[in-house]
Formats: sequence, structure tokens, C-alpha cells
Amino acid sequence: MDINYLIIKAFAATDDRLIPCGGLDQPPCEGWHQLLALFHNMIEFALRLSIPIAVLIVVWGGFLYLTAGGSEKQIKAGQSAIIAAIVGLIIIFGSYIIVSAVIEAFVGRLGNNR
Repeated sequence: MDINYLIIKAFAATDDRLIPCGGLDQPPCEGWHQLLALFHNMIEFALRLSIPIAVLIVVWGGFLYLTAGGSEKQIKAGQSAIIAAIVGLIIIFGSYIIVSAVIEAFVGRLGNNR
């Protein structure tokens, strides 16, 4: 099974649109609400995309670490890959929390108004 098939199937299952307005079966884009919804959708998309990528990077870093055989260079490469993946996830989750808090402060929850 191709990895691209799994990725496409995972994103198709959500059926969320990145741009919340202006499509054929959508209302026209008006006001700040749609812009904030777009930012929220972009962060959610990055979050959904970053988790599988981070898992692959952690697995790769673990593989490098376990197969180092005493090589300090390979041990450091494995450790830095794992740390980079974890820091990247923290940044993505943090941006999701910040964007969600700002949107909720300005327009309330977007779940009903998309």
C-alpha cells in the first residue's frame, strides 16, 4: 500500500475545507470571521499533517540512535532528530492553542459559524 494513499485517505476523511467561504456551495467571504476561520483551519491542517511526520522523524531518530554502535556522530544525529520532532510538535500545538484563544476572544467558537 502506498504511503500517499494513506495520507490522502486520512485528509479526505475529515472533509474540512481550508478556505471557509467563497466556494461554489459556500457563502461569499465577508468580514473578519472568515479570515480568522481560515487561520484556524490552516493551523488545524498543520497539526494534522505534523503529527504523522513527527512520528516518522522520531522513529528515524530512534533507528539512528539504536544502530549507532558507539558512533558519537550518529548518536547525536539520532538525539537531535528526536528533539527537533518534539520541539516542532510543541510549536504546532502552542500555535493551535494561541490561535484558538484569539479566535474565541474575538468571535467566539467557530464550530457553529463556519
